[in-house]
Amino acid sequence: RWEKPLRLPAALHGVSPFGLQTWNSLQALEFLCSMPEVDSERLGCTGASGGASQTWTLALLDERIKVLAPVCMLSAHFQGGCLCEEGPLLRLNGVTSFDIVSALAPRPMLLPSVTQDWTNLLPQYEFPALQQVYRLFDAEQNLANFHCDAPHNYNRYTRERVYPWFTHWLLNQAARQSIAEDEIAPPPEELLRHGPEPKTSISLAQSQASLAKLQEHYCAKALYKPDAAASFADWQQERRLQLGKILNHDLELRHIAMRVRGEAWKIGEAKAQGYLLSRREKGDLISTVWISHPDSKPGQPCFLLVADGEKRMYFSGGSHAAVLDSILRRNCNALVMELLGSGETANMLQKSVRDEDEPTFHAFNPSLFSFRVQDILTCIAMLQENGQENITLVATGEAARTALCALPLSSAKTAAFLEMDKLEDSAEAWSGSFQFQPMIMKVGGMKGCLMMAAERQITLCRPVPDMAKTLSQTSQIAGKNCRLSMSTDSLTLSMGRYLGEAH
Repeated sequence: RWEKPLRLPAALHGVSPFGLQTWNSLQALEFLCSMPEVDSERLGCTGASGGASQTWTLALLDERIKVLAPVCMLSAHFQGGCLCEEGPLLRLNGVTSFDIVSALAPRPMLLPSVTQDWTNLLPQYEFPALQQVYRLFDAEQNLANFHCDAPHNYNRYTRERVYPWFTHWLLNQAARQSIAEDEIAPPPEELLRHGPEPKTSISLAQSQASLAKLQEHYCAKALYKPDAAASFADWQQERRLQLGKILNHDLELRHIAMRVRGEAWKIGEAKAQGYLLSRREKGDLISTVWISHPDSKPGQPCFLLVADGEKRMYFSGGSHAAVLDSILRRNCNALVMELLGSGETANMLQKSVRDEDEPTFHAFNPSLFSFRVQDILTCIAMLQENGQENITLVATGEAARTALCALPLSSAKTAAFLEMDKLEDSAEAWSGSFQFQPMIMKVGGMKGCLMMAAERQITLCRPVPDMAKTLSQTSQIAGKNCRLSMSTDSLTLSMGRYLGEAH
């Protein structure tokens, strides 16, 4: 069990007990295949409980596993409660062990189950459903189950019924019900160890130091380097796909619903109207204000202002009211939005059960950060649906972090002004409840997102040194295609210059 100080930084970098065990399994398979006495065309794999999870995970990743016997694990209602089975993001969108096992059809598979664990109903539910999958391949004979009255186990009775499954499929022997196990005593424990047992327990600091090295190795290729084999454009395309999977975004957006129309008021000549937006058939809710100027013209930029907190920051008396004032003086339209968990939606999280301290939480549930990125993408889609193609995204503080991660996934025409003052890209900065996103460092964090969006017209205002350095490096790599820029002035001054106002 990894405690939270180990688990969260590791997850940011794509390191987890599940990932490490899977890597070990893959290396064990490579070792077997390298041995001259091993026929790599006749490999089987078996394990019980967490070992069963590793069995089907390994088989999914490597087709050299020809025959399987995952013991006492498959269940549609329980996916395993251990970190070694539940990697970050693994179960998003309702992915179950049944889905994974179904993907292995028509490979021969034996599924032992028992009455006294979560496989107790396998003969009634999961097994008949899996038979339907195998039937699609005309391979029902490749699937078998035996069920016994016993607790969770891989006991001798079970093992003696697994052996003939492998001898039948891998050695072409006649099918048998069981093969008696030889009376072989287990070897002494010291022979099974690769080294002496540690005399002292490993401290948290030692574990953190070890994981820090591993995290650095995992993310060594997160950012593009000029000597990379792939072109920068190919790298961008691959990274955008990876980012989309990590954030679990929804770009198949159609007809964004305006669920609730709020009050309307005037801001000078412009009309302000409150709306609650939502994706259809989803449970999200985005608090916004649409501000339309009567003299706006086609082709003018439309601004999406993302609040770092409450929307009022952009209105009279707010910390960034001057930004909206500048926009309206140029007769432009704007949509002001709040991110999930702030402003009018702050109370929603108090009514939502999200125990993020539960070790496997992020295997099953999207992060709050990914919801916030989706809110921005949804608002961009809504503006586009309503004829606004020339969209400029404006954000400050932590909202700028969210916006920067949304930009590579948005329309190529989307521009941005981001106030980056004191906004760090370290693991510590990504560790807050609203910032935490598993695996984000695998794609380079904010720096990686900046590289992915190099062709977009993005201005970073007052970035911290490492972000400024990445922008300069990206400009050199992307050359004439790069439209990134940097300003040492505040967002308000930078926006004023963009809108043609002298300061």
